[in-house]
Amino acid sequence: MSKALTLGNGRILINLDEHAMVRDLYFPFIGQENQVGGRLVHRIGVWVDGAFSFLDDGAWKIEIKAEKNVLAGEITALNKDLELSLFLNDLVYNEKDIFVRRILIKNLD
Repeated sequence: MSKALTLGNGRILINLDEHAMVRDLYFPFIGQENQVGGRLVHRIGVWVDGAFSFLDDGAWKIEIKAEKNVLAGEITALNKDLELSLFLNDLVYNEKDIFVRRILIKNLD
């Protein structure tokens, strides 16, 4: 599976797929020990008014961009059926081995 976004600082490497799921997490040695790979993934799901949806179920329009000159990415996900949008900021800290994911949720109703 192709990776839509790769973030790393030389000691930690994170690969995200087209559904904003963490597919690979290499630490402490990049290229050797994938802490997530294979069947394990970090999925994002949303529960709204009795309806549940994962970002990879086809109901979401997802846009992924890498920020320039920063170890960060921006992901926008829109679900018209749930009337909900998500804005994700993912980053790898440059001086320490830290992966941070911030999710902002907007109710479009």
